[in-house]
Amino acid sequence: MQSQVFDSSTSLANDIASHISLQSHILVVDDEEINRLVIINLLSSKGYRISECTCGEEAMDFLKATYDTPDQVDLVLLDVMLPNITGYDVCTHLRKQKSSNQLPILFLTSKTQVDDLAKGYEVGGNDFLTKPVDKRELFARVDMQLELLKSHRQLHENLSQLKQMQSQLVHAEKMSGLSTLVAGMAHEINNPTNMTVAGTYNLDEQLHRLQQFINSLLEEDDSDISAAFQKRFNELFLALDTMREGSSRMQKLVEGFRLFSHLDEMDYQHCHLSSDVQACLDIVKATYCDQIDFVCTIDDDPEIQAHAAQLNQVFMNVMINACQGVLDKWRGKTDTEGKGKISIRLFQEGDFVIVQITDNGVGISDENAGKIFEPFFTTRAVGEGTGLGLAIAFGIVEEHKGSIDVCSQETQGTQVTIYLPLKDDTL
Repeated sequence: MQSQVFDSSTSLANDIASHISLQSHILVVDDEEINRLVIINLLSSKGYRISECTCGEEAMDFLKATYDTPDQVDLVLLDVMLPNITGYDVCTHLRKQKSSNQLPILFLTSKTQVDDLAKGYEVGGNDFLTKPVDKRELFARVDMQLELLKSHRQLHENLSQLKQMQSQLVHAEKMSGLSTLVAGMAHEINNPTNMTVAGTYNLDEQLHRLQQFINSLLEEDDSDISAAFQKRFNELFLALDTMREGSSRMQKLVEGFRLFSHLDEMDYQHCHLSSDVQACLDIVKATYCDQIDFVCTIDDDPEIQAHAAQLNQVFMNVMINACQGVLDKWRGKTDTEGKGKISIRLFQEGDFVIVQITDNGVGISDENAGKIFEPFFTTRAVGEGTGLGLAIAFGIVEEHKGSIDVCSQETQGTQVTIYLPLKDDTL
């Protein structure tokens, strides 16, 4: 193998080049030495670490040897017309190991026909560079692909951290010991998540500017090329939307952590729960009233000392869980077969005010009954729930010196009873 690695350090300016450039390893694959040297010289001036290969087989061996190592390649500039095996075939092979998000590939070609561009995208290419390479276009496309790669890796790292911390939470023995752990998780995940959100926003701006720049280079009779570029830009914008969606889901999880661990406690106040229970019910009914009958009974409404906003989160989570259980049982059935029903009752018993929510849904199996307050435990499909709802409710009620009792029979329904003390001088 004749691959070589170039570490550019030609001047102080290069030494203090951007962090991304200094850390990025680019592989140039071209059988023409002049073409390789031109690209290597240009990229070296920006502080990138460059390797070169002269054929497809050599490139595949080089990449295989560096996968998931400190010398792993971050971006491949791949000539389409290579001896023995074409750049398209090399790309097809590489995509079996690394996706376009994990290893971006820029094709080098003198062909500009739409069919050639389409072929490159079909085999998994990320973008094209037309020979002879224009310096500004080279830098713009390379920078864009490396920024996308950085955002993808950051998002992947955040998700990996989240899964690791989730595993720690699921195996926690006592709910009372989770608050400190969850508070730390919220802090550690929140910062990189915010960085990812900011990064995707900046990348979106850069992508729009690149799109405008490319459009300015095209002539009026380049409509086919323009359409091909527009299609690729649409795919890139869609990838950014996916990143934003992932970041948004992580932010929602962090907010769930915050509620569960009470990172920003507020003062408790004297309040009555009837208006809060009714308000939560009205919100839930707006979504489920066509499918479920709701009954709300206020027997007593004594004054208690509580954090009303947090208790609203408890009532909402329990009501939504009840609605999901009811729909799982009654969805698709006719009125003659029966209908889902949820009853909410507020009453006083001794020194406690009690909120009781009863449904005639699918109920909870004996196997799952002991897990329902565990963080991230859910019987819902992926993407339909975080598994934090009842865990958050448990933490809030416990903070109010109260308790939650769950009585359920599989296929018959569930009754959740929330006990809150009328007065507690420790609050």
